[in-house]
Amino acid sequence: MRNSGILIARKTVYKIMKSNNLSLPVHSHRDRKELKLIAADKPEMVIETDITYIPTKNVMTYLMCIKDIFSKEWYGYNYNTSCTAKDAINAVNDAIMRKFQGNVPEGITLRTDNGPQYISREFNNYLKLMKIRHEYIERETPTENGDIESFHNSIKTDYIWVSEIDNFNEGKTVIENAFYDYNNIRPHSTLDYYSPKQFLDKWDNDSGFREYYGEFLNNMKDSYRRRRNNYYRRMRINVP
Repeated sequence: MRNSGILIARKTVYKIMKSNNLSLPVHSHRDRKELKLIAADKPEMVIETDITYIPTKNVMTYLMCIKDIFSKEWYGYNYNTSCTAKDAINAVNDAIMRKFQGNVPEGITLRTDNGPQYISREFNNYLKLMKIRHEYIERETPTENGDIESFHNSIKTDYIWVSEIDNFNEGKTVIENAFYDYNNIRPHSTLDYYSPKQFLDKWDNDSGFREYYGEFLNNMKDSYRRRRNNYYRRMRINVP
């Protein structure tokens, strides 16, 4: 109408459309500020994924990893020259096959950001099919996804940047070697300096260790809070 030189107020257009049943219902979104992210207190409860970029000498490549928030175990990944919703599905599927031999544990949650791959219908239909709950971090809050971003930084620092990757095939070899080393050999300070596989062996078979690790985590959280509060106090910022 505007292109034809007819000027009309938006409210008038809305009233005309509504009276003729031409208006679409308003789709309301839940206020994500009211949503609280699940706090994992055991393995296989909450997993997370994100995308990181790995340049090679002749092509840009993309790594999508699936990692357990609690045990830090790297479940699986998709490494490709594309980063589509299909690639995101392949990452989850690789994790399911490697870790669970195709049988998804009941009640497991996947945490993602709001990237186009993760909000796509294709990706969410796949999660529903696999009975995986999907949890989004709040928009524009990358700190809520800080664990997976820290993980990707570690992978790049410890395995990627120390290798000169010429092409995609070399990248595949580097990533698969990193996958094994990270899970089986590399110690993690948040796991009391065990590798994820060593940690899971202790967790599954030693009730005393499970009790000890709960206290260990609480002490770490208290220490982090104190450091944060001291920092803000020095910056003269009030922390609730």
